[in-house]
Amino acid sequence: MSKKIYLSPSNQNGNTYATGGTNEMAQCDKIAAATAKALKRCGFEVMVAKSGTLMQTRCPESDKFGADIHMPIHTNAFNGKYTGGTRVFCLNSNGRKAAEAVKSALGAISPGKD
Repeated sequence: MSKKIYLSPSNQNGNTYATGGTNEMAQCDKIAAATAKALKRCGFEVMVAKSGTLMQTRCPESDKFGADIHMPIHTNAFNGKYTGGTRVFCLNSNGRKAAEAVKSALGAISPGKD
């Protein structure tokens, strides 16, 4: 049986980007779509939250799906001087291995100091 991963891209369309005429929700939806494609190619079963849905509905949806991993996808603001790098959080030690793998892969390609 394959592992199940639930992707929860940001629903924050009010967080506009400095350039490109876009926002956090639009870009995180693109990140989630690309991530889902890559995960499926590797044999994972993936569910992506519907764009714009409330965060409060996503945890129950993830639970119902039977997700082994619930992965929120967000971007952080840049204040013109400092980027915070890649941040990954895990609830407990059960998710640490997956969290460290994600941070290692994303940290190498994202700006800022991890």
